[in-house]
Amino acid sequence: MAPTKSTTKNSSKTKSPALLVVDTAPSLAATVNALATDLECRVLQASSISEARAIMAREPVEILLTETSLPDGDGLSLVSQLRKQCASATALITSDAPTVQELISAMREGAVDFLPKTAGKQQLTQRLKIAVEQHHQAARNEKRLDRLSGTVKRLNESRKVVGKKIDLLCNDLVQAYSELSRQMDCVRIQEDFRKSLGDARDLEQLLCHTMDWIMRRLGYSNIAIWMVAGESEFELGAYVKYTIESNPQFIEAMKKGLVAQTLRHSHVHLSGAEARNHLSLEEMTWLAGQAVLTETCMYLGETLAVITLFRDEASPFTAEDAAGLRLIAPLFATALSSATHKSQSQAENEEFHDQSRDNDDWWKTGSAPPF
Repeated sequence: MAPTKSTTKNSSKTKSPALLVVDTAPSLAATVNALATDLECRVLQASSISEARAIMAREPVEILLTETSLPDGDGLSLVSQLRKQCASATALITSDAPTVQELISAMREGAVDFLPKTAGKQQLTQRLKIAVEQHHQAARNEKRLDRLSGTVKRLNESRKVVGKKIDLLCNDLVQAYSELSRQMDCVRIQEDFRKSLGDARDLEQLLCHTMDWIMRRLGYSNIAIWMVAGESEFELGAYVKYTIESNPQFIEAMKKGLVAQTLRHSHVHLSGAEARNHLSLEEMTWLAGQAVLTETCMYLGETLAVITLFRDEASPFTAEDAAGLRLIAPLFATALSSATHKSQSQAENEEFHDQSRDNDDWWKTGSAPPF
């Protein structure tokens, strides 16, 4: 049976809800159709479950009025399909003699009311108005929930964006703090080294204080400090024995091997195993099983010294040890340049005074006057 057209009335700009009447007797649909204007809804009609499902598949149905006993099944089966298609839909059930079990089943399926077939027009109108109002209220609630859900979704998206920005900011702050902490550590190391050199009066004391500082900060090690003696020539300036005695053959082997290697690479950091692959056979005669750490000391682009450390590979030099030695190397070079110039000036002054004394004694030796 085709749907029956009815008079519609919109109380607002929203579309009037569709009311589907499923009943074998056309009188019920006619009565409801006459109430369509007062109910502010569109009335659709079907006489079987199959017709009702065809209508529901074709267009949305917001209100369902169906009897239980239909030619092709129980009208209650339409209620569950209705609620699946429209969460705000309402359903009313009619029956000639409803049983308690039918009432319970109808409520479980989601029906909001149960009408006897003998209900009068006034009772039917009242019940349908309540059903329509319940649909409108459910629809309004659903819209509120949709808006709330959309707001929550946008808030969650914003929270994620803000969270990511905060994470990035925190990471930047952590990195900045770590870098600042690293720089402060560098400053502390350099200031500690400068302080240790503060009272060094000559080159000998400078070397002693430097090796003492290295021992305290990097741990006990054999230390050899090589100083520039000419163009590309370095000679041993100081040596501290920890476990290995120095001897001419060992010193010469290091000068040709390890010192030259350090000058090429600026610094060398070798574990015991790496030393076996990078040092000469002559050096390994003394440095077998030793960890090695070296650093060039440059001043104004010129290498003035090379510091060489080595100790048992069971106590290898760490990356922090290498970084500490690298930090003090330019400071040592600067102090070394100053001490060297001071020593040269003192030597020149002493030579000048010696010559002056000789010139003053010319008359004692019978030499010609120096003027």
